[in-house]
This record gives sequence, C-alpha cells and structure tokens, in this order.
Amino acid sequence: PPLFYSFCTAISKPAQKQNVMWSRRAVLALQRGPLRTFCGRKRRLVSAGRVLRDEETSVIDLRMLVRAQRIILVRHGESAGNVDPAAYVNTPDWRIPLTAKGWEDAHRAGVRIKEFIRDGPLYIYTSPYLRTKQTLAGMVGAFDTNEIVGVREEPRLTEQQFGNFQNVMRVRQARELRARFGRFYYRFPEGESGLDVYNRVTSFIATLFRDFANPDIARSNLTVIIITHGLTLRLFLMRFFHYTIHDFEQSHNPRNGAFVVMELVSKGEGKQLREWYELTHGIDALKLPQQRKFGSLWKILQEAREDIVKEEEEAELATLRSVTQADGSSDGDVSGRSRYGCDARETVEEAAAAAAEAAAANAKRDAAIEEDEAWLVRRKKDAEEDAQGGVDRKKCCKPPDW
Repeated sequence: PPLFYSFCTAISKPAQKQNVMWSRRAVLALQRGPLRTFCGRKRRLVSAGRVLRDEETSVIDLRMLVRAQRIILVRHGESAGNVDPAAYVNTPDWRIPLTAKGWEDAHRAGVRIKEFIRDGPLYIYTSPYLRTKQTLAGMVGAFDTNEIVGVREEPRLTEQQFGNFQNVMRVRQARELRARFGRFYYRFPEGESGLDVYNRVTSFIATLFRDFANPDIARSNLTVIIITHGLTLRLFLMRFFHYTIHDFEQSHNPRNGAFVVMELVSKGEGKQLREWYELTHGIDALKLPQQRKFGSLWKILQEAREDIVKEEEEAELATLRSVTQADGSSDGDVSGRSRYGCDARETVEEAAAAAAEAAAANAKRDAAIEEDEAWLVRRKKDAEEDAQGGVDRKKCCKPPDW
C-alpha cells in the first residue's frame, strides 16, 4: 500500500542515523496486523512504536514475538573466592571454581526451580565464568534434557570487573572507598563501575527480546533461566524494572544458589492485550522496594535531599566497619558476596583490623594537613614581621615532609 511504501522509503534512507521519524498514523497502520517486511539495507521490527533490528534473518514475522512465560535469574553457588579472598591473587576471577558446598547450592537450585516451573521448555543463558558454568552443570541434572531448547554463553552477564590478579588489601581499601563514593558510580582501578555493568546488561535485555522473535527459541510456556552473579543480577533488575540508583544502593545480593522469578502477566484480549513482567519470588531477599507502574516524583525529591544522602553515607561507613559477612543464613541479606561486593566471608577480626587501618591512615592524613597549615601560618607571620620591621632576613622554613 502507498502508506507502507512511503514508510519503508523513509526508514531506508540513511537508516544508520538512528533518527527515524514517523507519524502516529503510520505506526497505527502497521500495528493493525502482522507484517512480513524487508525495508532497505537494515531489517527492522516495528511494534508498538519501537524499532528493533534483526541482523540474523532477512524476514521478520511479528506473530513470532512470543514473550517467555517466566524469566528466572540465578546466582552461582558458593565459589572459592567467597570463602577465601586470597584465591584471586593467583587465579583469574573467571577461573574461580565452586566449592563442594557450591555444587550442593547448584543442585538445590535446580531442584527448587524444577518444582517451581514443573514441566515446559527451557532456554538458558549463562555467564562464561567457570563458577557459573559449573552451577549450570549442577542444576541441569534436575531437568529433562529434552525440554532444554538451547544454552548460550553470554559474556555480558559476567561479574563486575575488579581488576586482573587482585591484591587483597588493595581491593579491600577500594571497597571501603566505594562505600563512601557510591557503589553504582565507583570504578575499581583497572576494573569496572556499576554503571558499566548496567550498560552491558541493557544491551543484553535488547538481545533477550530479539530472541523472543526467533522461531527457533520463542514458544508458549517458555522459561528462560539466566545464571549470573550477584551484582549483575541486581543491575539487571534495576534496568528492567527501572529502579533508581538509590534503590540499588540499598539492595542486597541474594545468597549463593538463590534465584529470582519474573512472571509474565497478561491483561485484555486481541488488540487490547497488554503484557508485562512482575517479580513474584525472591524479591524480599534483595531488599528492593515494591514495583511502581510509573515513576514517583515524591520518591525522586526525597532522594535528592542532601541530609538524607549524608545520613546514608554515614550509615554505609558505620556498617562497613562494624558488620561482617554473614555465615550463609537463609534470609539472603548478606551472604556470599556482600552488599559491598566483597567476594569473601570476612571475620569479625578482619573487619576490625580493616577499620583500625583506615582510622590510622585518616589520623596520619589529618596530622599532615595540620602540619601543613601550621607551616603556612608561620610563613605568613614571618612575612608580616619583616614588612613591619623593615628587616631583610631570609628565613628558610623547611616545608613538612610529605
């Protein structure tokens, strides 16, 4: 039809510019029925006012856009790094294996997920880290392999990068600094910030929905399982459900082997059909607030208050110096990797030692600042005396040792 032809012509002309404009009339015309289309050099899926690229197939059928019935995010089982932070000194993070308890966590997670979903097709995404792939190996025994549609290794699901071979004390100091700076924006030396992980998780979500239009994957009653890491899991939920940075800062990692379930909710029929996802299992362990359909102005204004931000920073520091890693309690508040990203089970003595070292460093810094200020005062006083008395004396006041 002429309308559709003009629309294809519009998006075929420099489609690479990403500034495609169309009228509401054209969008509504395309939404009235499914279309198999090929427009220009870039193949695009037009649905509900959005454009999704498809670089893999030359033809897209909108009728194949079938959302998964549920999406389950699983944190890997206990790893050697969760038990002993020295494991990162000589072993790359991506090669850290599961412990014996970690294998039990993986098997238990598989059994619980099987009880939760019963029967049905599965599609699995996993982080390429050794501990996540071993978690998959421990889980898969609980499923009928004939129900597994496919498994994909996805590098964008990896853990936040803390650096290469890690120095334990240096990483501990960086984590204390991160607690003061903010876990979302702080960037580890030679590593990533939470924002970096957020960005790559965003691109993965786009791939996830593109896979829902792939006839080799999309089908009714499909369950998608994503095996990843604690911080990546929380940032996935933050991006998907539009939680604020404040919500993320207040959240906790689930315990090793725990999982979170996102269920598909449908309302209406035919052209009035609306679908969305809701968190139905595991949300309490993350300490995330209730979902909101729309953003809250009051909430944003509350978070902007400087006194609240200051109180939260002081609470973060107090918690870092006093609270230790949990012993694997089932509530999932602080087990495995802590809310500060610590991939180890620190003891009370270790936390006290770290706090003492930080206090000593702060005291030394304050003493140096006071010495500098006293030196400047002496220099100024000597200059005033020389100016008043007319005495030409060359005083050499040696600066303090930095």
